Amino acid sequence: AKKYLTLKEVAKILGVTPLTLRNWDKAGKLKAY
Repeated sequence: AKKYLTLKEVAKILGVTPLTLRNWDKAGKLKAY
């Protein structure tokens, strides 16, 4: 099984856009690895 999800996969699961995830990352709401 894959250990990591792509940005698009995470966005789809959370029901948000990849841009939203990037904004959250910049705001410190997520940790991007």
